[in-house]
Amino acid sequence: MSIQGVKTILAALALSGSMACTSIDVPVTLALEEPSDIVIELVVLGTPTGIVTGTTLVGGADMTISLSLLNLFAPGGILAMVTIDDIRMAGPSFALAGQQTGTICVSDLEGEGGGTALIRPLHGEAQFDVVFATAIHTLGPLGGQIPDGIPFNAPLQATAPLTFGDMIDLFLGKPGSLRVTQVIETEIEGPGDNSSILDLIDGSPVTATITLASAEAIPDHALLDQCAAAGF
Repeated sequence: MSIQGVKTILAALALSGSMACTSIDVPVTLALEEPSDIVIELVVLGTPTGIVTGTTLVGGADMTISLSLLNLFAPGGILAMVTIDDIRMAGPSFALAGQQTGTICVSDLEGEGGGTALIRPLHGEAQFDVVFATAIHTLGPLGGQIPDGIPFNAPLQATAPLTFGDMIDLFLGKPGSLRVTQVIETEIEGPGDNSSILDLIDGSPVTATITLASAEAIPDHALLDQCAAAGF
């Protein structure tokens, strides 16, 4: 799509009342795609075991991208604010230090996540610097040991292709117009008071691979229903 074509579409949106002055809030739903998983290399009492465990993830996130259109066509692009509205992710049970975790539920810590996106359609890209502030809960017996869940800040610091045409599709809510993958590496940290299994596996490396693509809605899944029924 040409720049003039994009300008025409933006002007039409403005005249239709979809834009207030030169600012716009764009609701965006991102759905998890393969590969999206969590892999844990178990360390028990400080000793690597060579055991690798983990789970796949389903679900997604709702966010709002707030931007001014004044500098949208500038070579440097425009810095947009990203607000995380909701995170709903889940994964099947897996073995952890000899116990089954039960269904894994990932929910947002309200008001703690968000960030920015440098949108550069002239360069065909968007650079994201966003934090997904989450808590990971388990619905099995382990959940009683970690009733408040495991805080997990997932930084999304990635560059994704985003042309003018993709941007218009994103504004219009068309699926697949934005796709980004992020690999997050961290370690399990126990509370240090021997109150939970987390102290037993303290220091275990965790690698989370997250692939998100714009979608009309977060896809329905039985695991997400289980988490919702449990209040997550």
